[in-house]
Amino acid sequence: MRNPFISRLLVLVLSVIASSSMAADAPVKHRLMFFEYGSSPNRFVELDIDGKIVWTFKPLSLAVIFQVLPNRNILYGYGGKPTGVVEVNRKGETVWNYVSKCPQVLGCERLSNGNTLVAEQGPCQAVEVDPQGKVVHVTKLLTSQGGYHLQVRNIHKLKNGHVLAAHEGDGAVREYDADSNVVWEHKGMENTFDALRLDDGNTLIAGGTQKRVVEVSPEGKVVWEFTAEDAPELNLTWVGSLQVLANGNYLIGNFLRGQEGKGAHAFEVTRDKKVVWTFTDHEQFKAVTTVRAVGDLSNRLAVHRLHHPILVNDDGHGGFYSGRYNSAQAIRKKILAYRDTHVTVLQWCISTGGRVNYPTSVTEILGAGVKEYPRRGDKVASELMQKLAAEGTDVLAVAVDACHDAGIKCYASIRMNFDFVPAYMGEGFIRTFNSTFWWEHPHLRIRDSKGEDLGKLSYAFPEVQEFKLAIVREVLERDIDGLDLDFLRNPPYLGFEKPMVDGFTAKYGKDPRTLDPKDEHWLDYKAEVMTAYVQKVRNAVDEAAKKKHRRLFICTRVDHEKYREWGLDIAAWMRQGLIDQLVVAQHSLGGYTFDLKPFVEMAKGTSCEVFFGEEANVSGHDLTPEQDKAVAEGKMKAPERGHLSAERYFERARRWYTQGAHGIHVHNDDGNLPVLRILGDPSRFPRSKN
Repeated sequence: MRNPFISRLLVLVLSVIASSSMAADAPVKHRLMFFEYGSSPNRFVELDIDGKIVWTFKPLSLAVIFQVLPNRNILYGYGGKPTGVVEVNRKGETVWNYVSKCPQVLGCERLSNGNTLVAEQGPCQAVEVDPQGKVVHVTKLLTSQGGYHLQVRNIHKLKNGHVLAAHEGDGAVREYDADSNVVWEHKGMENTFDALRLDDGNTLIAGGTQKRVVEVSPEGKVVWEFTAEDAPELNLTWVGSLQVLANGNYLIGNFLRGQEGKGAHAFEVTRDKKVVWTFTDHEQFKAVTTVRAVGDLSNRLAVHRLHHPILVNDDGHGGFYSGRYNSAQAIRKKILAYRDTHVTVLQWCISTGGRVNYPTSVTEILGAGVKEYPRRGDKVASELMQKLAAEGTDVLAVAVDACHDAGIKCYASIRMNFDFVPAYMGEGFIRTFNSTFWWEHPHLRIRDSKGEDLGKLSYAFPEVQEFKLAIVREVLERDIDGLDLDFLRNPPYLGFEKPMVDGFTAKYGKDPRTLDPKDEHWLDYKAEVMTAYVQKVRNAVDEAAKKKHRRLFICTRVDHEKYREWGLDIAAWMRQGLIDQLVVAQHSLGGYTFDLKPFVEMAKGTSCEVFFGEEANVSGHDLTPEQDKAVAEGKMKAPERGHLSAERYFERARRWYTQGAHGIHVHNDDGNLPVLRILGDPSRFPRSKN
């Protein structure tokens, strides 16, 4: 049952080649766009990562704030006469223009619904305009400024529909509801140019001529601060623009008005106040206002912040099974289609059974060394994966790059115990999908209370944990944005193995095999083992994040009823910061319902986001080897599977959002673009027929 040595040697060589270029820490570089202003020529400038000018554009009149749109066009406010907001393409051609009746507009933002938020001064108000230029809503903004020029700078529409406005002259940031009421504010700043609402509810504020950046809690407490004293060499003069990068660092613009020629126009700083990058070209540029790292994923993700995030899982097998993923280009085409949807994260599954779909030195590619496959599609999948690997194509790296080009994040999805057993579709599945490690270590498998082999590897053994952690560390060498630990695929994770029996007996003085399987002490003991493993995964992820200078995430999917029975203490994982996103689902066909509110309550006081997990398949099952053979011989038609309809998706999503879901996780329906385009925004759902 072992694979030929040559197969393992091939994937080892390919994995070393693929990972060697990713191992070293690369110097921080950014592709920049900024507006040069003041004693400099008033112009937009774009630089490549080596600091070379690749594009310039002169605005219609005074301009200090802009937004790079997903189509690479530029949206900016112009403050001359006339005044308004204009969208231009890279040829400098105007593709949209809104002329305001107020004296001056400088701030603006394109919204996810296609409308544009305009910061009008005199009177001070946030005006939402549709693509046809029709005003659809006006939020009146509070100001003490009699003159219009300093009334308001940057404005943003928040996920709750409120407007967050930076009031330069007042030195204040205020949040307004739809009725123009101030529901939150922070005062005591100077020349406040911008403010961003962070994912955790805090607000990041550019401190202008106070020469600082502050992060303020909803209660108004300053919880983080970066000042001129933290890095005197930067010559903080007028802190203007803010950008939260994909790695969690802050890109800060420093307007050197009156201090030209020294310090940094912009810099990147970590949460522990380490400056990791500066922009200090004083020969070409004197002073700049808004600065953006236009190549950073955060810029492309900004549009997603106004709707509920949608996570989609691609099982990393079906596309190969059908023959669709026959090239890197085919994989890219599939993923790039998410560009205009509400999908924020693609979970690209890397494992089926104990084998993977990318070049590996830890385990094997699916089907390596196998000559007879259980189904025709499994043969196609195995041959395609091995062909691509032999050509030097790392399909995980391809998926990551395509995700980033589509403006979404990519998690490596790991099925936590997906080794097959003979009872599931026969011996052919074991030969094709189970790893050499599984074959060589039968003594490391789960046992029932009678000592019978249940066919899956047990997390009770350090060797099993290390095997699985080695895969984790291997995928973290790629440019992924996080991991998905899929505990719905497939329990159990622990049984009555010797380490479990001996450890429990030593701690509680009882043999667990004599107890009720749901005995609280036994469940607690299983949870200790699994939590310790998840902590090891978190450590590996955090270590990789430190090397990459950016935040990496952990998502996990569990069953709403059986998670504790499986040893998954999700409450502890959230409290301890081991996971960032929790997907609550059911280990069954789709269409299930349950109350999500207890899990939302469980997550309160933590930074973990809770998603409802939808399973799209509501009837049927995977094609068995016997059925596949009968279909091939023309003796039967391939059985159809039932799926959630668009109407049911929207009807159900309304319920989950009402119950507090941060977003929706979609499994087994990764190509349903019509649904994915609006699933995050209930206001766009078709009217219910009921």
